Amino acid sequence: MDGHCIQEGEGFYQQKKDNVLTEKVLIHMLSKDLTYKYHLFDWQEAVDDLADKALGLYVGRALNNKTNEKELDALRSLISNLDVSKVSENKWKEIVGTYSLPPIIRLIAAGKIPTVVGGVRQDLYCEIKKTNG
Repeated sequence: MDGHCIQEGEGFYQQKKDNVLTEKVLIHMLSKDLTYKYHLFDWQEAVDDLADKALGLYVGRALNNKTNEKELDALRSLISNLDVSKVSENKWKEIVGTYSLPPIIRLIAAGKIPTVVGGVRQDLYCEIKKTNG
């Protein structure tokens, strides 16, 4: 089958590379409890087609003060699964430098930047370790 099949809950959406629909479904998904949303499976390719926008949505959700630790872990996984080639290095750097973001989100962004050396990653890791006891 040519195109994408988007699964959200019990429903399926089929479109041929419809980025508008993909974005709407992603926004809807991010408005719900993310506790067990670690992977998008067959939907990942469609989200990768708008990876820059998806990353912005994930970051926005991470900044929401109602987002709990389990949801942050799901967002970490979703960000990790994005196709790195479809997001500019500057966008990843911007996330690393956004100190209002939870350290786990900043750390996963740092891992996407080939030029970020161990010191930055080590500092973020230590910050996470200190926060988690």
